[in-house]
Amino acid sequence: MSNKQAFNPERRQTLRGLATAPAVAAAVAVTSGSAAAAPAQPASASERTKGYQVTPHVQAYYRTAAL
Repeated sequence: MSNKQAFNPERRQTLRGLATAPAVAAAVAVTSGSAAAAPAQPASASERTKGYQVTPHVQAYYRTAAL
């Protein structure tokens, strides 16, 4: 019995295409995402947080962690 198959160049091209698809997808994601990746700026100074703030969540933690 012989296990040899006929050489099929289309199969090799398909394998090359499958191997390069992730690299192409990554390149597209990087180039298209760079324009949309600009961080959103707060509308006014009052919307920005400044340092540590005691919120109800923090107060609840302090109550449960009290010795």
